[in-house]
Amino acid sequence: LEPISARRPLELSGLGYLPKDCQVIVGLHIAEMLADKQAGQALLAEPRPALLDWAVKQITRTTGLKLDDLDHVVLATAFDANFPQFQLVMIVKTRPKVSLEKIADARPRKSSLHQDRPLYEFSLDTLREVMVWCVEERTLIYVIRLDPPKLEHLHGLSVTPRKLDEALPGVLAKTMKERLPTHSYAW
Repeated sequence: LEPISARRPLELSGLGYLPKDCQVIVGLHIAEMLADKQAGQALLAEPRPALLDWAVKQITRTTGLKLDDLDHVVLATAFDANFPQFQLVMIVKTRPKVSLEKIADARPRKSSLHQDRPLYEFSLDTLREVMVWCVEERTLIYVIRLDPPKLEHLHGLSVTPRKLDEALPGVLAKTMKERLPTHSYAW
């Protein structure tokens, strides 16, 4: 397993996979919360805060991973000219290697390869569709939409992590550096 360490928000490796046009980012330090028996575990205990609960349930449902297997999760979206065609990108970094067999056991609607990496499509419920792209052995990229997913929805996402100054818009990186300089479990 990847070791658990306290990291500041800008130190999360999942940030390098974010789309370049993101305007809103949420970070969840799952492994760090689990390691903190006082405050962190209380945040993860059910009933969880809505966004945290929703993210954890989608990840466990589509991958077979358990809460203990997650390192951190980063969610991002943009409010652009395509709004309200909503797209949420969720980067999931795991502690153990991802099991493609467990993802297949979750019964994806479709499976294929994109840039030589496994890509799965799931229906979350009647309104949302998701693509789960396994870009490396401990990194999953989710693209969640209201309309059916297409390969073009993966444009702007990278199979390898980019440097933070390439992945985050300048204003957003500067704001995170100034306002989130210390460790926190969720931001």
